[in-house]
Formats: sequence, structure tokens, C-alpha cells
Amino acid sequence: MLGILWFQIYTMIYALDSNAFSRSITPHQMLYFSFVTLTTVGYGDISPIAPIAMTFANLEAIIGQLYPAIIIARLVSLYSSSNSQ
Repeated sequence: MLGILWFQIYTMIYALDSNAFSRSITPHQMLYFSFVTLTTVGYGDISPIAPIAMTFANLEAIIGQLYPAIIIARLVSLYSSSNSQ
């Protein structure tokens, strides 16, 4: 769901500024860019050029790191609290 949300954000940015990314891209490539950025793989074949696109790509990469870490930490804390009772 996060990848699709970011895909929609990138689509809006691209609609407002067609030079926001390193090359012209199709919606399928925009979805690909979103998930590559979310998983922090970052192949580099599509790069954000406009400052707003760079900002959102950075935010997506940060969320891509923090979201699983927070979920795993929450699951571990629930598991350890149920074992201590």
C-alpha cells in the first residue's frame, strides 16, 4: 500500500513537471521506481532531478527503512510481554 501511495505522489509530481525525473517514464516505470525506492534498492536507472521529487524519494526511502523496523519491534515487544506473564 505504501508503494502505491508513493506511486500516486510521483505521478502527480511528474504531471506537474515532466522534467522531474532523469528521463520520461511510463506509469509502469513510475510504479517500479516507487517500489525500488521504498525497498531502498536504488538501481539508479531512474533518478529524481527536481528538488520536490528528490525530497519525496528521500522520505520514501526513510519510511521504507523505519516501517519494517517499527513493526518488527512492536511484534517482539508483544511476544516478550506475553511470555513474561
